[in-house]
Amino acid sequence: MDSEQNIPPNTAPQSTVAVTFWKTDGCALLFIIVFWPVGLFLMWKYSSWKKWVKVLVTILYTPTIAFLSLIFGLYVLSSGWLAVEDIINPVVINQASGYTCTQNDTEWGKCTNIKKSISFEYPLSWNYVTLSEGGDMEFSPNKDDLKNTNGIVNVGIFDWENEAMAQDFMAKFGDQQITVNGISGTTKVQKGKYNIYDFATCLVSGKTTYTFEILLTHPDVGIHEADLQTVFQHMVNSFKIEQ
Repeated sequence: MDSEQNIPPNTAPQSTVAVTFWKTDGCALLFIIVFWPVGLFLMWKYSSWKKWVKVLVTILYTPTIAFLSLIFGLYVLSSGWLAVEDIINPVVINQASGYTCTQNDTEWGKCTNIKKSISFEYPLSWNYVTLSEGGDMEFSPNKDDLKNTNGIVNVGIFDWENEAMAQDFMAKFGDQQITVNGISGTTKVQKGKYNIYDFATCLVSGKTTYTFEILLTHPDVGIHEADLQTVFQHMVNSFKIEQ
């Protein structure tokens, strides 16, 4: 009887109810940061935040994350396509498709386009890749550049519908007229933020134009700009039509 009388009136034993972590406000906030779709669901379903806070978070957070998710998805898709492309059409260094590349002397090699019957020289110590069979080629002293098709010198070939179009392109291509082994051309300095290459030359034969472009400011080459210009001029001046 005494123990019962010592119990304060209107007092009942209290019990502690464990709250599952994923129903807490902290869990909702954590998932909003690391994985927003789940975070927004937990926020609306279980959090004790006021409704205006939930609406504000949804309005501010969803468009931004959706945009970033789109960019990330496009990046993953692009990376996946490039990986598939590398499997289907792998970049093979120092194997020229549509060209015959041979050693000319101790310093220079010679590449001959089998279909076009044109040739030009390149530094024998440099590496090369063909971007298309009998078409564009890239050269660089660094093999890693060519794995990403980011060479120092690009040699391009383009067939126009007729000779007039090829001549017109050549005339508009550069601002200085030149002649290389009897072949007409133009050349230009094209430094600027919208140009990948720093110096370029275009030669024309029939309805085909041949462009030589060089990147003089590549950070990983380790070759002085003046030496690169000498290499470029040699490659251009060695261009000729094989008889």
